[in-house]
Amino acid sequence: MAQTFKSKGAIQKYLQKEINAALKNEVANEIKAVKQDAIQENVYDVYTPSHYIRRGKSGGLLDKSNMKAELLEDGVIVVKNETPPNPNYPHSDLSRPHIGWAVEQGRGYFFHNPGARPFIQPTVDELKQNKQHVNALMDGLKKMGFNVKRGG
Repeated sequence: MAQTFKSKGAIQKYLQKEINAALKNEVANEIKAVKQDAIQENVYDVYTPSHYIRRGKSGGLLDKSNMKAELLEDGVIVVKNETPPNPNYPHSDLSRPHIGWAVEQGRGYFFHNPGARPFIQPTVDELKQNKQHVNALMDGLKKMGFNVKRGG
């Protein structure tokens, strides 16, 4: 049976709830995939470590389980890479909760410093250019039964 509403406010509240759900699911997953590509290209492909073994998709920067999506407010999501330092590596800076800052800024290394290898801005640039997050939102809403079309 179709949903019925008694006011514009009720419609807006319902739509925002559904949009937020799509943001936390489909959009967050797409942002994580784009971020993985940016990390591969801008972090992993430009430097091969000689002092440690990368964790990659098994607990490292490429591991989607280390990427946490948070709804900041209605319609606004942030996906943070919260990869912890490797506790098995004696030169990890365990005073910092996440290693992304060291990779982004090229600081905090106790051995050879490969320099800054930013991956956040390349992720943002890719999303702005190709709109994967918009497509993911539309896909999420379609899965919920909405008939959505891209606007002009």
